[in-house]
Amino acid sequence: FIDPSAIDSAVVVTTRIRSLIGGAEEVQCGTLSTEASLELLLGVGGFDHLISNPPLAAIQAVDLCGCLPLALSLAGGIITELADTWQDELIPLLKEEFEDSSVEERMVTAS
Repeated sequence: FIDPSAIDSAVVVTTRIRSLIGGAEEVQCGTLSTEASLELLLGVGGFDHLISNPPLAAIQAVDLCGCLPLALSLAGGIITELADTWQDELIPLLKEEFEDSSVEERMVTAS
């Protein structure tokens, strides 16, 4: 629960509908660099130690996620869930979701 009256509370809402919340501060999030994408993916996934020498599965995941922060964060969460099998199981899952999608379509799917 987030107490809206608390001064240290914040809420992040992702949406494709720009005029949905009047008076809210809008922050545009573009794509990340490949390096930043790998850092986000592996950091969220709990594999920070692989950032300097990322496995092929991480590089492929960054490509399939289109370097989109939200998609990469979700993929990182999947890595956490898959644990030791993530390098074998992540790419088939992402291909099923994103392979034939444009970056714009991936943005819609991730939100």
